[in-house]
Amino acid sequence: MAAAKSRLASVGPTPRASGHSAEVPTPLLSGSYRRGTESVFRIVTEKHLQAELLLDCRNFLGEGVRWNGALQKLFWVDIERAELWSLDPEDHATRTWTLPERIGSFAFKGNGMMLVALESGLHEFDPETGEAKRLTEFEPDLPSTRMNDGVCDRQGRFIVGGLDEESLRPLSSVISYSAEGDVSPLISEVGCTNSLAFSSDGRKMYFADTSDRFIYRFDYDIENGRLGERVLFAALPEKGGRPDGSTIDAQDHLWNAEWGGNQVTCYDPDGAIVARVTLPVSNITCCTFGGSELSKLFITSAQQGLTEEQRVAQPHAGSLFVCDLAPGGLKNRGLPDVLYAG
Repeated sequence: MAAAKSRLASVGPTPRASGHSAEVPTPLLSGSYRRGTESVFRIVTEKHLQAELLLDCRNFLGEGVRWNGALQKLFWVDIERAELWSLDPEDHATRTWTLPERIGSFAFKGNGMMLVALESGLHEFDPETGEAKRLTEFEPDLPSTRMNDGVCDRQGRFIVGGLDEESLRPLSSVISYSAEGDVSPLISEVGCTNSLAFSSDGRKMYFADTSDRFIYRFDYDIENGRLGERVLFAALPEKGGRPDGSTIDAQDHLWNAEWGGNQVTCYDPDGAIVARVTLPVSNITCCTFGGSELSKLFITSAQQGLTEEQRVAQPHAGSLFVCDLAPGGLKNRGLPDVLYAG
């Protein structure tokens, strides 16, 4: 079924300490926004790291990377080719599944099955047989939208949102899918859902609309899965990239992949930039921690959006990259992936 729309009006930005200056949205009582100028960046001691090529897969739109701790394998998607990929980082063995529709994101289940967000709705997917069983429809009255980024909250609900494929118009939404199969609306008027992530205690939810350059943080009720107050967590500079997929580490740092930015940026819980991971490709899409110690940051990228000249200059665009934080002196480690509870 389609998710009902539920506009969140009682939201507003949190000013940051002095640093780069950028325009940020200022809330009006109606819930709409006007533009104001606030200082929104704070940079503390910053670590610069480099990611290395791990798999030259050259996906058209690599996305949604997640680490399966039970299998010790990495999984991600190539959205436009409707493919699910897996990799064993030890022997570099790969496997690819072709789905019946484009796939935006997914969650693992305890029984070996997967919950997959295909373009038209949620499905249960069996990696052994390759069969996908439809569970829900997503915005059937909006033919230009499809499912995109998704992640489980700490209680095992699957939080997933959509995007408008015509021009990232604010038409889509973010929904919650419970263990019982109930769909609840969370955010409306979304152009392109990204950066969904939860704090280690589950009481904060991060969200970005890639049609803009802001990352927001919501209070989150772990008992009923409802959103509370929204504050501005970070604003990317006008000449930089746009916020894409994110992950949270055990220190509650948010690592955000920047579409068009050639980097993954790490923010501390107060929104200060503490590290950057640079890559040799521009369209960075998502990241996750994995490996036996959860100390390796795996990063997906895309060819989509590049000119022919840019593709020649970036021959590994769309490939999978890795940055091992341990040799770089960082003690940040990831959190185990949360299984879908249904």
